[in-house]
This record gives sequence, C-alpha cells and structure tokens, in this order.
Amino acid sequence: MKRLDMSGVAVVYAGEDWPHDQPPCSREMMGHLERNERLVSWLQPLQGSVQDQIPAIRVRSGFYTISLRMMKAIWRHVRLRKGFENVERAPHGGFKLKIPSMLLAEKLRTQSRFNVMRTMASPSVKERKTSQSASSKIDSIVRQLFLPMLCMPAPPQTSFLPEDADDAILRQVAQERPGALASEADFVEYMVGLYRKFSEPLRVAEEAPLHAEQAGIGVPDALLDGREAVLVLGAD
Repeated sequence: MKRLDMSGVAVVYAGEDWPHDQPPCSREMMGHLERNERLVSWLQPLQGSVQDQIPAIRVRSGFYTISLRMMKAIWRHVRLRKGFENVERAPHGGFKLKIPSMLLAEKLRTQSRFNVMRTMASPSVKERKTSQSASSKIDSIVRQLFLPMLCMPAPPQTSFLPEDADDAILRQVAQERPGALASEADFVEYMVGLYRKFSEPLRVAEEAPLHAEQAGIGVPDALLDGREAVLVLGAD
C-alpha cells in the first residue's frame, strides 16, 4: 500500500474509514475486506474520465492504494455475466466504476482461460469416445451371448413356439458353422446355401408323382420313401 498524492484528484465516492489498528494489507485483515465495498473510495483525476478512476482505502485521513490481492477479496462476489457494464451511478451523483480496471482485466483473462479449456473438448473427441463406447458394448455382447452359445448343449429338436425354433436354428449354426455369425451377410449367404442344397431334391421328389401320373406310370413306394427321407433331412 502506498499513500496517494491528492493534488489534481477528485473524490468521486468516499468510502468508510478503516477502523482497525492493523493495516488492511495484512493477511490477518483479509477477512474484514471480504465483499466489503463500503471501505472503498473512488478517486478520479481532474483531467480524466470514469475509466481513469482508481480505488483507494482511507486510513487516518489519508488515501492508500489497493493491491490486486485486496481487490480480489473485496470484489470476490462480482461475476462477469453477459452484458456486464463496468460503470454505475454513484450514490451522491456522477458515475463510478463497479470494479477496478486492473481487476476487470484479470477476471477477463481468467474467463478466457476457462473458455479455452472448455472448447478443448471438441466434437471429434466426443465422437471418438462414443465410438469407443459402442465398440466396447458390441464386444461385451459377443463375449456374453454368442461365445457361450458354442459351449451350450444342443437343444431338443421338438419345438412348439416359432421363437424357440429360431433360437434352435441359431444355436445349431453357432455350433456347426461359427463363421456364419461373423456378420449379417455371412449368415444370409450360409442360409441361402442351405436352402439351395435341400430345395432342389425336394422339388424333384414332389414333381415325380405328377410326371408319373401324366405318363401313366405308377410311383414306386421306394421313391415316396425317398421323398420322406429328404423331408426329414431338411428338417434337421
């Protein structure tokens, strides 16, 4: 703290006198400065403007400067919200600053550092985290659902509900051809191959009686038995 030369300076707003014996700059007195704007006097050069005003504390009829550490304690409650204006009307006329220009610059620097840290979490980083989370979920599903399928016993062939039949087919495919479950395309290709494998013998067996009837030839029982065997094979 330094005592100010009051020549060429006008007191825009006179604050309360410092009531303690210890100087206000001591660490023990910081608690008395907390959010206590009543102690602050505002001084303005006669040839200056509102932006040239400086805060001071009056101690024993003299005005003393206020350090940045003291400013932070006095105006700790002030936040730089959107549309903040650092000029206000003084209680006894005229205008004065809300907070010192030095403290305003410090608060703006702190706010800029905070905004920079907040923008570091760019959309690309968020998308990368989302992708990693999705990959971990897929891996968990594979480990908890499909891999245990390979160790499960074969289900009974008799089934009454459509969803049970679907489940039995998937289990059978997982046991006999694990690669068919690698992707949707592999599964479709595998199932199309099975269809083509069994559909042609069935078609031939079903058309044989019709051709025989048209030709006037009886159908041997062995051929009919063979068609039933093909149907049973296709059911498995």
